[in-house]
Amino acid sequence: MLPYFSLDQTVVAETARQDRILFTMNLGKLEGSTHQIDRFRKALHPVPADGFPETLPSHGCIFNRPEQPGAYRAPQLIRSIRDAYGIHDEPPLFAGELKYGQYYRPSMDDPTRSKLRLSLNCNPTRYARFCPPSLNVSLFAREPFGNKAEPAWDGESSLDFNDNWLPKGTHTDYYNPERWKRNVFTYLSQVKSAIQQDISTANLLAGTSLSQGEDPLFVFHLIETYWEFESANPIGLVHTFKLMLKEFGFSGRETAYEKNCLVLKFNVGSGVILCIYAKTDRRVRFEVRHQLSSRARPSGIMKRTCKTLAGAMKIIMGCRADAVTLVNNALQTIRSKQSVSSSHINETLLIVKIGRIVKNDNLAVMFVELLRSRGAICPNNSVPTLHKALRGLQRHGIMKWCQINKHYILTDEYAYAGQQLASRAVPMFVPPEMQMPPVRPASSYPRRNRQPTEPQPEAPATDTNREPSSPAKVRRSRDAISRLLWD
Repeated sequence: MLPYFSLDQTVVAETARQDRILFTMNLGKLEGSTHQIDRFRKALHPVPADGFPETLPSHGCIFNRPEQPGAYRAPQLIRSIRDAYGIHDEPPLFAGELKYGQYYRPSMDDPTRSKLRLSLNCNPTRYARFCPPSLNVSLFAREPFGNKAEPAWDGESSLDFNDNWLPKGTHTDYYNPERWKRNVFTYLSQVKSAIQQDISTANLLAGTSLSQGEDPLFVFHLIETYWEFESANPIGLVHTFKLMLKEFGFSGRETAYEKNCLVLKFNVGSGVILCIYAKTDRRVRFEVRHQLSSRARPSGIMKRTCKTLAGAMKIIMGCRADAVTLVNNALQTIRSKQSVSSSHINETLLIVKIGRIVKNDNLAVMFVELLRSRGAICPNNSVPTLHKALRGLQRHGIMKWCQINKHYILTDEYAYAGQQLASRAVPMFVPPEMQMPPVRPASSYPRRNRQPTEPQPEAPATDTNREPSSPAKVRRSRDAISRLLWD
Protein backbone atom coordinates (compact mmCIF):
# COMPACT_ATOMS: atom_id res chain seq x y z
CA MET A 1 0.00 0.00 0.00
CA LEU A 2 0.96 3.66 -0.26
CA PRO A 3 3.07 4.62 2.81
CA TYR A 4 2.16 7.67 4.86
CA PHE A 5 4.79 10.40 4.78
CA SER A 6 6.88 11.00 7.88
CA LEU A 7 10.24 12.64 8.50
CA ASP A 8 11.73 9.28 9.51
CA GLN A 9 10.90 7.84 6.08
CA THR A 10 13.63 6.50 3.78
CA VAL A 11 13.29 5.09 0.28
CA VAL A 12 14.78 1.94 -1.22
CA ALA A 13 15.35 0.96 -4.84
CA GLU A 14 12.86 -1.90 -4.78
CA THR A 15 9.88 0.38 -4.10
CA ALA A 16 10.65 2.84 -6.93
CA ARG A 17 8.45 3.16 -9.99
CA GLN A 18 8.97 4.71 -13.40
CA ASP A 19 6.88 7.40 -15.04
CA ARG A 20 8.02 8.77 -18.40
CA ILE A 21 10.69 6.96 -20.41
CA LEU A 22 11.85 8.73 -23.58
CA PHE A 23 14.00 6.74 -25.98
CA THR A 24 14.69 6.22 -29.67
CA MET A 25 14.50 2.91 -31.54
CA ASN A 26 16.76 2.57 -34.59
CA LEU A 27 14.63 0.29 -36.76
CA GLY A 28 17.14 -0.01 -39.61
CA LYS A 29 17.25 0.94 -43.30
CA LEU A 30 14.12 0.74 -45.44
CA GLU A 31 14.93 -0.37 -49.02
CA GLY A 32 12.81 -0.14 -52.15
CA SER A 33 11.85 2.32 -54.82
CA THR A 34 10.65 5.82 -53.93
CA HIS A 35 7.10 4.84 -54.84
CA GLN A 36 7.31 1.72 -52.66
CA ILE A 37 8.56 3.68 -49.63
CA ASP A 38 5.67 6.11 -50.03
CA ARG A 39 3.30 3.12 -50.17
CA PHE A 40 4.95 1.86 -47.00
CA ARG A 41 4.01 5.11 -45.24
CA LYS A 42 0.38 4.70 -46.29
CA ALA A 43 0.32 1.03 -45.27
CA LEU A 44 1.05 1.96 -41.64
CA HIS A 45 -2.35 3.68 -41.36
CA PRO A 46 -5.41 1.60 -40.31
CA VAL A 47 -7.63 2.97 -43.11
CA PRO A 48 -7.05 1.24 -46.49
CA ALA A 49 -5.31 3.77 -48.73
CA ASP A 50 -5.54 4.15 -52.48
CA GLY A 51 -3.85 1.41 -54.40
CA PHE A 52 -4.38 -1.33 -51.81
CA PRO A 53 -7.06 -3.99 -52.28
CA GLU A 54 -9.66 -4.02 -49.53
CA THR A 55 -9.53 -7.81 -49.31
CA LEU A 56 -6.09 -7.74 -47.69
CA PRO A 57 -5.80 -8.08 -43.91
CA SER A 58 -5.77 -4.98 -41.75
CA HIS A 59 -3.00 -2.47 -42.09
CA GLY A 60 -1.12 -0.91 -39.20
CA CYS A 61 -3.04 0.21 -36.12
CA ILE A 62 -0.56 2.58 -34.45
CA PHE A 63 0.30 5.49 -36.75
CA ASN A 64 -1.72 8.35 -38.22
CA ARG A 65 -2.29 8.91 -41.91
CA PRO A 66 0.91 10.34 -43.49
CA GLU A 67 1.01 13.75 -45.08
CA GLN A 68 1.21 14.13 -48.83
CA PRO A 69 4.71 13.18 -50.01
CA GLY A 70 6.86 15.94 -51.39
CA ALA A 71 10.42 17.08 -51.14
CA TYR A 72 10.26 16.52 -47.38
CA ARG A 73 8.66 13.46 -45.76
CA ALA A 74 7.23 14.65 -42.46
CA PRO A 75 7.43 12.35 -39.42
CA GLN A 76 4.47 10.00 -38.98
CA LEU A 77 2.86 10.52 -35.57
CA ILE A 78 1.44 7.80 -33.34
CA ARG A 79 -2.33 8.03 -32.88
CA SER A 80 -3.45 9.94 -29.80
CA ILE A 81 -7.22 10.14 -30.46
CA ARG A 82 -9.88 7.71 -31.56
CA ASP A 83 -9.98 6.58 -35.19
CA ALA A 84 -13.55 5.80 -36.22
CA TYR A 85 -12.43 3.86 -39.30
CA GLY A 86 -9.62 1.86 -37.73
CA ILE A 87 -9.58 -1.63 -36.32
CA HIS A 88 -8.91 -0.34 -32.81
CA ASP A 89 -11.01 2.54 -31.50
CA GLU A 90 -8.64 3.45 -28.68
CA PRO A 91 -5.15 4.88 -29.27
CA PRO A 92 -2.13 2.97 -27.94
CA LEU A 93 -0.76 3.57 -24.46
CA PHE A 94 2.39 5.30 -25.73
CA ALA A 95 3.21 8.30 -27.90
CA GLY A 96 5.89 9.23 -30.39
CA GLU A 97 6.69 9.68 -34.06
CA LEU A 98 8.41 7.74 -36.85
CA LYS A 99 11.09 9.76 -38.63
CA TYR A 100 12.20 8.96 -42.18
CA GLY A 101 15.74 9.78 -43.16
CA GLN A 102 16.75 11.32 -46.43
CA TYR A 103 16.08 9.14 -49.46
CA TYR A 104 19.35 8.13 -51.09
CA ARG A 105 20.92 5.51 -53.38
CA PRO A 106 24.57 4.41 -53.00
CA SER A 107 24.73 3.77 -56.76
CA MET A 108 22.44 3.78 -59.74
CA ASP A 109 21.91 0.01 -59.49
CA ASP A 110 21.02 0.02 -55.77
CA PRO A 111 17.48 0.58 -54.45
CA THR A 112 16.43 3.74 -52.63
CA ARG A 113 17.13 3.66 -48.90
CA SER A 114 15.89 5.59 -45.88
CA LYS A 115 16.78 5.24 -42.20
CA LEU A 116 13.86 4.71 -39.81
CA ARG A 117 14.09 6.17 -36.31
CA LEU A 118 11.19 5.86 -33.92
CA SER A 119 11.01 8.34 -31.00
CA LEU A 120 8.83 6.94 -28.20
CA ASN A 121 7.34 8.40 -25.05
CA CYS A 122 6.42 5.42 -22.88
CA ASN A 123 4.85 5.50 -19.43
CA PRO A 124 4.74 2.25 -17.41
CA THR A 125 2.57 3.92 -14.74
CA ARG A 126 -0.16 4.83 -17.22
CA TYR A 127 0.03 1.35 -18.73
CA ALA A 128 -0.43 -0.26 -15.31
CA ARG A 129 -3.38 2.01 -14.53
CA PHE A 130 -5.36 0.66 -17.49
CA CYS A 131 -4.33 -2.97 -16.96
CA PRO A 132 -6.56 -5.55 -15.27
CA PRO A 133 -5.04 -7.82 -12.61
CA SER A 134 -3.56 -10.05 -15.34
CA LEU A 135 -0.60 -8.72 -17.30
CA ASN A 136 -1.60 -10.53 -20.51
CA VAL A 137 -3.41 -7.54 -22.04
CA SER A 138 -3.12 -5.57 -25.23
CA LEU A 139 -1.69 -2.09 -25.48
CA PHE A 140 -5.11 -0.96 -26.68
CA ALA A 141 -7.18 -2.37 -23.78
CA ARG A 142 -7.79 0.92 -22.01
CA GLU A 143 -10.82 2.59 -20.47
CA PRO A 144 -13.04 4.97 -22.46
CA PHE A 145 -10.95 7.75 -23.93
CA GLY A 146 -11.29 11.21 -22.44
CA ASN A 147 -11.53 10.30 -18.71
CA LYS A 148 -7.89 11.03 -17.95
CA ALA A 149 -8.41 12.77 -14.61
CA GLU A 150 -11.44 10.97 -13.26
CA PRO A 151 -11.38 10.44 -9.46
CA ALA A 152 -10.60 7.02 -8.04
CA TRP A 153 -13.22 4.92 -6.31
CA ASP A 154 -12.26 6.38 -2.90
CA GLY A 155 -12.57 9.99 -4.11
CA GLU A 156 -8.87 10.68 -4.77
CA SER A 157 -8.35 12.95 -7.78
CA SER A 158 -5.35 14.23 -9.70
CA LEU A 159 -4.21 17.85 -9.39
CA ASP A 160 -2.51 18.05 -12.81
CA PHE A 161 -5.36 16.37 -14.76
CA ASN A 162 -3.20 13.39 -15.81
CA ASP A 163 -3.81 9.69 -15.33
CA ASN A 164 -0.20 8.65 -14.61
CA TRP A 165 -0.85 7.54 -11.04
CA LEU A 166 -2.12 4.28 -9.53
CA PRO A 167 -5.23 4.29 -7.32
CA LYS A 168 -4.77 2.43 -4.06
CA GLY A 169 -7.90 0.32 -4.14
CA THR A 170 -7.84 -1.19 -7.64
CA HIS A 171 -4.08 -1.35 -8.29
CA THR A 172 -2.71 -2.59 -4.98
CA ASP A 173 -0.83 -5.47 -6.60
CA TYR A 174 1.33 -3.08 -8.64
CA TYR A 175 2.88 -1.70 -5.44
CA ASN A 176 4.67 -5.03 -5.11
CA PRO A 177 8.32 -4.53 -6.21
CA GLU A 178 8.50 -7.82 -8.14
CA ARG A 179 5.18 -7.16 -9.82
CA TRP A 180 6.26 -3.68 -10.89
CA LYS A 181 9.57 -4.77 -12.40
CA ARG A 182 7.73 -7.41 -14.40
CA ASN A 183 5.20 -4.77 -15.47
CA VAL A 184 7.92 -2.49 -16.93
CA PHE A 185 9.53 -5.36 -18.86
CA THR A 186 6.17 -6.54 -20.21
CA TYR A 187 5.20 -3.05 -21.27
CA LEU A 188 8.44 -2.40 -23.20
CA SER A 189 8.34 -5.81 -24.85
CA GLN A 190 4.74 -5.26 -25.99
CA VAL A 191 5.63 -1.84 -27.41
CA LYS A 192 8.52 -3.38 -29.34
CA SER A 193 6.40 -6.28 -30.61
CA ALA A 194 3.55 -4.01 -31.72
CA ILE A 195 5.92 -1.74 -33.65
CA GLN A 196 7.71 -4.62 -35.35
CA GLN A 197 4.41 -6.28 -36.29
CA ASP A 198 3.14 -3.11 -38.00
CA ILE A 199 6.47 -2.64 -39.78
CA SER A 200 6.40 -6.23 -41.08
CA THR A 201 2.81 -5.87 -42.31
CA ALA A 202 3.62 -2.60 -44.10
CA ASN A 203 6.70 -4.19 -45.75
CA LEU A 204 4.55 -7.05 -47.03
CA LEU A 205 1.94 -4.71 -48.50
CA ALA A 206 4.35 -2.17 -50.00
CA GLY A 207 7.00 -4.59 -51.30
CA THR A 208 9.83 -3.01 -49.29
CA SER A 209 12.43 -4.63 -47.06
CA LEU A 210 14.05 -3.58 -43.81
CA SER A 211 17.73 -4.31 -43.11
CA GLN A 212 19.17 -3.98 -39.62
CA GLY A 213 22.13 -1.63 -39.25
CA GLU A 214 24.95 -1.45 -36.75
CA ASP A 215 23.28 1.24 -34.64
CA PRO A 216 22.00 0.18 -31.18
CA LEU A 217 18.32 -0.60 -30.98
CA PHE A 218 17.55 1.57 -27.90
CA VAL A 219 18.93 5.06 -27.19
CA PHE A 220 17.54 6.53 -23.94
CA HIS A 221 17.03 10.28 -23.45
CA LEU A 222 14.96 10.65 -20.26
CA ILE A 223 14.02 8.30 -17.41
CA GLU A 224 11.77 9.43 -14.54
CA THR A 225 11.89 7.51 -11.25
CA TYR A 226 9.52 8.41 -8.42
CA TRP A 227 8.27 7.53 -4.95
CA GLU A 228 4.87 8.53 -3.60
CA PHE A 229 3.68 9.09 -0.04
CA GLU A 230 0.21 9.59 1.33
CA SER A 231 -0.54 12.90 3.05
CA ALA A 232 -3.65 14.65 4.32
CA ASN A 233 -2.37 18.02 3.01
CA PRO A 234 0.15 17.41 0.19
CA ILE A 235 0.05 21.01 -1.09
CA GLY A 236 0.91 22.40 2.34
CA LEU A 237 3.65 19.79 2.64
CA VAL A 238 5.26 21.02 -0.58
CA HIS A 239 5.18 24.61 0.70
CA THR A 240 6.95 23.40 3.86
CA PHE A 241 9.63 21.70 1.75
CA LYS A 242 10.10 24.98 -0.12
CA LEU A 243 11.32 26.60 3.11
CA MET A 244 13.45 23.68 4.27
CA LEU A 245 15.22 22.92 0.96
CA LYS A 246 16.39 26.41 0.05
CA GLU A 247 20.06 25.40 -0.28
CA PHE A 248 19.55 21.89 -1.65
CA GLY A 249 21.23 21.29 -5.02
CA PHE A 250 24.39 22.84 -6.42
CA SER A 251 22.86 25.04 -9.14
CA GLY A 252 19.86 26.56 -7.45
CA ARG A 253 16.16 25.89 -7.25
CA GLU A 254 13.23 26.58 -9.53
CA THR A 255 9.68 26.90 -8.26
CA ALA A 256 6.71 27.10 -10.55
CA TYR A 257 3.01 26.36 -10.51
CA GLU A 258 2.16 23.56 -12.94
CA LYS A 259 -1.57 23.11 -13.35
CA ASN A 260 -2.89 23.39 -9.76
CA CYS A 261 0.09 22.63 -7.55
CA LEU A 262 3.50 24.02 -6.64
CA VAL A 263 6.44 22.10 -8.16
CA LEU A 264 9.91 22.31 -6.63
CA LYS A 265 12.77 21.58 -9.04
CA PHE A 266 16.37 21.14 -7.85
CA ASN A 267 19.33 20.71 -10.21
CA VAL A 268 21.27 18.21 -8.13
CA GLY A 269 23.73 17.04 -10.76
CA SER A 270 24.72 17.06 -14.39
CA GLY A 271 21.52 16.13 -16.19
CA VAL A 272 19.69 15.19 -12.95
CA ILE A 273 16.66 17.08 -11.60
CA LEU A 274 14.76 16.36 -8.38
CA CYS A 275 11.07 17.36 -8.48
CA ILE A 276 8.75 17.46 -5.47
CA TYR A 277 5.05 18.15 -6.02
CA ALA A 278 1.56 17.14 -4.97
CA LYS A 279 0.36 14.57 -7.48
CA THR A 280 -3.17 14.22 -6.11
CA ASP A 281 -5.12 15.68 -3.24
CA ARG A 282 -3.87 12.81 -1.03
CA ARG A 283 -0.30 12.05 -2.14
CA VAL A 284 3.01 13.83 -2.60
CA ARG A 285 5.57 12.64 -5.17
CA PHE A 286 9.39 12.71 -5.10
CA GLU A 287 10.55 12.35 -8.70
CA VAL A 288 14.10 12.15 -10.11
CA ARG A 289 14.53 12.93 -13.81
CA HIS A 290 17.67 11.60 -15.49
CA GLN A 291 18.36 13.43 -18.75
CA LEU A 292 20.63 10.98 -20.55
CA SER A 293 21.74 13.29 -23.36
CA SER A 294 25.25 13.11 -24.74
CA ARG A 295 26.19 16.59 -23.43
CA ALA A 296 24.78 16.22 -19.92
CA ARG A 297 25.40 12.64 -18.86
CA PRO A 298 24.76 11.88 -15.17
CA SER A 299 27.94 10.79 -13.44
CA GLY A 300 26.48 7.53 -12.15
CA ILE A 301 25.07 6.40 -15.52
CA MET A 302 27.84 5.16 -17.77
CA LYS A 303 25.72 3.90 -20.67
CA ARG A 304 22.51 4.96 -22.40
CA THR A 305 22.42 2.69 -25.47
CA CYS A 306 21.71 -1.04 -25.75
CA LYS A 307 20.55 -3.62 -28.28
CA THR A 308 18.27 -5.81 -26.16
CA LEU A 309 15.45 -5.40 -23.65
CA ALA A 310 17.65 -6.87 -20.94
CA GLY A 311 20.15 -4.07 -21.51
CA ALA A 312 17.32 -1.52 -21.41
CA MET A 313 16.21 -2.81 -18.02
CA LYS A 314 19.79 -2.48 -16.70
CA ILE A 315 19.85 1.19 -17.68
CA ILE A 316 16.47 1.79 -16.02
CA MET A 317 17.59 0.00 -12.86
CA GLY A 318 20.83 2.03 -12.83
CA CYS A 319 18.85 5.27 -12.84
CA ARG A 320 16.71 3.84 -10.07
CA ALA A 321 19.75 3.17 -7.88
CA ASP A 322 21.06 6.70 -8.43
CA ALA A 323 17.65 8.20 -7.60
CA VAL A 324 17.59 6.47 -4.20
CA THR A 325 20.63 8.43 -3.03
CA LEU A 326 19.21 11.77 -4.19
CA VAL A 327 15.81 11.34 -2.54
CA ASN A 328 17.33 10.12 0.72
CA ASN A 329 19.67 13.13 0.76
CA ALA A 330 16.67 15.43 0.35
CA LEU A 331 14.82 13.67 3.17
CA GLN A 332 17.91 13.92 5.38
CA THR A 333 18.11 17.66 4.69
CA ILE A 334 14.45 18.03 5.67
CA ARG A 335 15.07 16.11 8.91
CA SER A 336 18.07 18.26 9.80
CA LYS A 337 16.14 21.48 9.15
CA GLN A 338 13.23 20.19 11.21
CA SER A 339 15.50 19.33 14.16
CA VAL A 340 17.00 22.82 14.08
CA SER A 341 13.65 24.57 13.74
CA SER A 342 11.96 22.51 16.46
CA SER A 343 13.74 24.58 19.12
CA HIS A 344 12.69 27.86 17.49
CA ILE A 345 9.53 29.83 18.05
CA ASN A 346 6.71 29.32 15.57
CA GLU A 347 4.65 31.98 13.81
CA THR A 348 1.72 31.77 16.24
CA LEU A 349 3.87 32.62 19.24
CA LEU A 350 5.51 35.45 17.28
CA ILE A 351 2.12 37.04 16.52
CA VAL A 352 1.03 36.71 20.16
CA LYS A 353 4.23 38.33 21.45
CA ILE A 354 3.98 41.23 19.02
CA GLY A 355 0.40 41.86 20.13
CA ARG A 356 1.33 41.85 23.84
CA ILE A 357 4.29 44.18 23.42
CA VAL A 358 2.73 46.68 21.01
CA LYS A 359 -0.62 46.83 22.89
CA ASN A 360 -2.36 48.27 19.84
CA ASP A 361 -4.40 45.89 17.73
CA ASN A 362 -4.25 47.89 14.50
CA LEU A 363 -0.53 48.57 14.80
CA ALA A 364 0.21 44.93 15.70
CA VAL A 365 -1.71 43.67 12.67
CA MET A 366 0.19 46.13 10.49
CA PHE A 367 3.55 44.94 11.89
CA VAL A 368 2.65 41.31 11.22
CA GLU A 369 1.55 42.12 7.66
CA LEU A 370 4.79 44.02 6.95
CA LEU A 371 6.85 41.11 8.28
CA ARG A 372 4.83 38.67 6.17
CA SER A 373 5.08 40.62 2.92
CA ARG A 374 8.47 42.39 3.25
CA GLY A 375 10.35 40.74 6.11
CA ALA A 376 11.40 44.08 7.62
CA ILE A 377 10.00 47.34 9.04
CA CYS A 378 11.45 50.76 8.24
CA PRO A 379 11.39 53.21 11.21
CA ASN A 380 10.23 56.79 11.16
CA ASN A 381 11.36 59.05 14.01
CA SER A 382 8.59 61.57 13.29
CA VAL A 383 5.99 59.08 14.51
CA PRO A 384 6.57 58.56 18.25
CA THR A 385 4.05 55.72 18.61
CA LEU A 386 5.60 53.69 15.82
CA HIS A 387 9.15 54.29 16.98
CA LYS A 388 8.23 53.43 20.57
CA ALA A 389 6.67 50.10 19.49
CA LEU A 390 9.77 49.15 17.48
CA ARG A 391 11.99 49.99 20.42
CA GLY A 392 9.86 47.75 22.63
CA LEU A 393 10.21 44.85 20.19
CA GLN A 394 13.96 45.42 20.15
CA ARG A 395 14.22 45.40 23.96
CA HIS A 396 12.35 42.08 24.13
CA GLY A 397 14.74 40.47 21.62
CA ILE A 398 12.21 40.05 18.82
CA MET A 399 13.68 42.53 16.35
CA LYS A 400 17.13 44.02 15.79
CA TRP A 401 18.46 47.01 13.92
CA CYS A 402 20.15 46.39 10.58
CA GLN A 403 22.68 49.17 10.05
CA ILE A 404 23.28 48.37 6.36
CA ASN A 405 19.69 48.61 5.16
CA LYS A 406 18.50 50.98 7.89
CA HIS A 407 15.52 48.90 9.00
CA TYR A 408 14.41 46.49 11.71
CA ILE A 409 14.53 42.73 11.06
CA LEU A 410 13.75 39.65 13.16
CA THR A 411 16.45 38.20 15.36
CA ASP A 412 17.93 34.77 14.82
CA GLU A 413 15.65 33.28 17.47
CA TYR A 414 12.55 34.43 15.56
CA ALA A 415 13.92 33.99 12.02
CA TYR A 416 12.23 30.60 11.52
CA ALA A 417 8.90 32.05 12.69
CA GLY A 418 9.35 34.78 10.08
CA GLN A 419 9.88 32.14 7.37
CA GLN A 420 6.67 30.43 8.42
CA LEU A 421 4.89 33.77 8.39
CA ALA A 422 6.20 34.55 4.88
CA SER A 423 4.78 31.25 3.58
CA ARG A 424 1.22 32.46 4.16
CA ALA A 425 -0.54 32.78 0.82
CA VAL A 426 -3.40 34.92 2.23
CA PRO A 427 -2.56 38.34 3.77
CA MET A 428 -3.47 39.08 7.36
CA PHE A 429 -6.75 40.88 7.97
CA VAL A 430 -6.33 44.66 8.01
CA PRO A 431 -9.24 46.93 9.03
CA PRO A 432 -10.57 49.12 6.20
CA GLU A 433 -9.61 52.31 8.01
CA MET A 434 -6.01 51.07 8.26
CA GLN A 435 -5.56 49.99 4.64
CA MET A 436 -2.18 51.08 3.31
CA PRO A 437 -2.05 53.12 0.08
CA PRO A 438 0.00 51.75 -2.81
CA VAL A 439 3.72 52.36 -2.66
CA ARG A 440 4.79 55.33 -4.77
CA PRO A 441 7.43 54.90 -7.50
CA ALA A 442 11.04 55.73 -6.71
CA SER A 443 10.93 58.92 -8.77
CA SER A 444 8.33 60.41 -6.39
CA TYR A 445 10.26 59.72 -3.18
CA PRO A 446 10.94 62.90 -1.10
CA ARG A 447 14.52 64.11 -0.97
CA ARG A 448 16.54 63.66 2.19
CA ASN A 449 17.01 67.38 2.79
CA ARG A 450 13.29 67.93 2.56
CA GLN A 451 11.49 68.50 5.85
CA PRO A 452 8.56 66.18 6.64
CA THR A 453 5.16 67.65 6.06
CA GLU A 454 3.28 68.95 9.06
CA PRO A 455 0.36 66.79 10.22
CA GLN A 456 -3.01 68.17 9.34
CA PRO A 457 -5.13 69.58 12.19
CA GLU A 458 -7.75 67.37 13.69
CA ALA A 459 -11.28 67.70 12.42
CA PRO A 460 -13.68 69.18 15.04
CA ALA A 461 -15.93 66.64 16.68
CA THR A 462 -19.60 67.11 15.85
CA ASP A 463 -20.89 64.86 18.63
CA THR A 464 -19.91 65.88 22.16
CA ASN A 465 -20.99 62.56 23.66
CA ARG A 466 -18.46 60.63 21.59
CA GLU A 467 -14.75 60.45 22.36
CA PRO A 468 -13.08 63.41 20.66
CA SER A 469 -10.49 63.09 17.88
CA SER A 470 -11.21 59.42 17.22
CA PRO A 471 -11.23 59.87 13.41
CA ALA A 472 -8.17 62.07 13.67
CA LYS A 473 -6.28 59.29 15.44
CA VAL A 474 -7.12 56.93 12.62
CA ARG A 475 -5.96 59.46 10.03
CA ARG A 476 -2.70 60.07 11.87
CA SER A 477 -2.03 56.33 12.07
CA ARG A 478 -2.78 55.94 8.39
CA ASP A 479 -0.49 58.88 7.50
CA ALA A 480 2.23 57.46 9.71
CA ILE A 481 2.06 54.08 7.96
CA SER A 482 2.12 55.85 4.58
CA ARG A 483 5.25 57.78 5.47
CA LEU A 484 6.72 54.56 6.83
CA LEU A 485 6.35 52.88 3.46
CA TRP A 486 7.36 55.91 1.36
CA ASP A 487 10.49 56.74 3.31
